[in-house]
Amino acid sequence: MMDEFCRLITTSKTGMDRLLKDNGLPSWETMFDRLNKDQNFYEKYARARDAQAEFLAAEINEVANERLSGIKTRETKDGTFIEEYDNVDRAKLIVDAMKWTASKLKPKKYGNNTGIDLNLDQETIQIVKTVIQKRAENEG
Repeated sequence: MMDEFCRLITTSKTGMDRLLKDNGLPSWETMFDRLNKDQNFYEKYARARDAQAEFLAAEINEVANERLSGIKTRETKDGTFIEEYDNVDRAKLIVDAMKWTASKLKPKKYGNNTGIDLNLDQETIQIVKTVIQKRAENEG
């Protein structure tokens, strides 16, 4: 059951509750409890979620490149209504939802973080401080 759960996650576009219910698996609360108690299962689950992020990222390209058939009605300047058969708004919504999900599953790769993470040791910090101090002395 645990392996099946992880396998299903890798290609899922649905929420966890629906995934479990649609496949006759225990509730999310039960699975969450097992994840907390079984390190091996937790590691498989983490790998499955990583794979799901990759799957969703690939799906974004598919959705963005396919023509979604949908009818959108709009009013023209003269008051008549016309129907358009390509639903760009729907495609944008789908892509945005997948991007959001991928960014939450794998924030370092798909997130919007533009910050720089510097892990500097004390020696490096002291060198930088010294350089800054000497420049200030030379300019002043």
